[in-house]
Amino acid sequence: MRIFLLALAIPAFANPADLAAKLPQTRAPEVIKEFNQLVNEGYKTLEAGDKEAAIELFKQQISLAPDSADGYYNLACAYARSGQGEESLESLSKAIDFGFESVGRMKADSDLASVAKLAKFEQLAKRADANRQAFSELLAEGLPDVKAAADIKDKEAYEAWHEQEKRLVRGNARLMTPSQFKLSNLAFASRRLGLMSHLKDDFPDFNPGLERIREIAKLGGRFGAWGGLARALKKEAHVFLATRPGASASDEANYELGMAAFYEFFPKNENHPKWANATTEAVSAFEAVSKESAFQGRIDAMMLRFRVGEGISAGVNDDLRAFTKKYRDDGKTIQFAAFLMQKEIIDAIWPIPIQAPDVNGEQISLDTFKGKVVLIDFWATWCGPCKAELPYMRAAYEKYKDKGFEILSISLDDVNVIDDKKFNRWTAKNKMNWRHIFDGKAFKSPMAKDYMIFGIPSPFLMGRNGELLASEDELRGDDLDKILAKTLN
Repeated sequence: MRIFLLALAIPAFANPADLAAKLPQTRAPEVIKEFNQLVNEGYKTLEAGDKEAAIELFKQQISLAPDSADGYYNLACAYARSGQGEESLESLSKAIDFGFESVGRMKADSDLASVAKLAKFEQLAKRADANRQAFSELLAEGLPDVKAAADIKDKEAYEAWHEQEKRLVRGNARLMTPSQFKLSNLAFASRRLGLMSHLKDDFPDFNPGLERIREIAKLGGRFGAWGGLARALKKEAHVFLATRPGASASDEANYELGMAAFYEFFPKNENHPKWANATTEAVSAFEAVSKESAFQGRIDAMMLRFRVGEGISAGVNDDLRAFTKKYRDDGKTIQFAAFLMQKEIIDAIWPIPIQAPDVNGEQISLDTFKGKVVLIDFWATWCGPCKAELPYMRAAYEKYKDKGFEILSISLDDVNVIDDKKFNRWTAKNKMNWRHIFDGKAFKSPMAKDYMIFGIPSPFLMGRNGELLASEDELRGDDLDKILAKTLN
């Protein structure tokens, strides 16, 4: 059985009009399960060296969802790995026909390295970027006009419908490009809000204008530009604010308006051509928010971020330290600030104390490593990227341990998943012959809180005098050896 929310044929994309509402058909859960199994088995087979079998598995994936870009992209990777360049580019072209838009992914994907230098590949990259731009224009239109289901008569029926539709939309995410998934969510939100308006007696606190803003805002994310989605939110916010809503609703709308102003282009610093306009517009919206609102912590973080982006150094470290102290127990605000400027905050509050027993019961503090160069690494046994770093860490430890290099690994494993005995066996088996802290509290560990850890691996390199030498991506892969060679030789 297949369940269709939007059943549409999809031609090659040329402009926003061609993209309008053209999403892959929504498949039933059992189809999605098979689709995902084929993806996983295809790449597992590819890694095992059976390239022809992997190609056949990805072809089966395409047969399940011929209107999804994902299968064609995977097939392009398999063809490239098997040395079939023309077939790879042809499959990549098909992926773009069906909405593939991620130029960065194309160019960074090692599976496509054999075709990435070809002229046709660059042409395809331009087509993919044209998709991205066209999707952005379509997202700028905001929530579409979609009729609510006529057979939903009461709150109980609404809640059952909402849960089923939510599972379908989320379950079908793998079939879609990022922008297609956002469009699918906007269509779902429009149907949901339409039903809530229809059943307004069952939802006395429902505020349709504010809900429209919320639905768009939650699709924006915190790691990249929102593009057209920001323009859609700004339009909704201005319409809503013109109705002169109450103080609480006005605060929320102005906060989201400020966020959209900055995230439309997500400029990194004052050298970006959109920086001045984006920050000015954002500050104007933020200043309209009450200082007592629930959004003030995040607004304070944004205002500090603007100062950092403008290279304002006078007093900024003091203010970053004060901010961290003020909001230390506000996990959401600290996490938000970490997304914006973790490196700058860590630099400002360094050194960050550690006081805990290692797996042998011996107390560890930063003073334990006085005069040493120490890699403080937050990780977990379940973390794939963490495990990928282990060969580099083992090599560095063996090469530099006699020159004053130490490693302190701080596990963010959950004791309910792996106990201390299993943890010790795991580290021994993987030859992690350095000191470990394992408190079993996962991301609720006080050390994770102090170091603002919201993702792993998260390494920090401390110098002989306790200074912070490097952090995060500066210490990944071969870069770890490079900085140690410079520091210790």
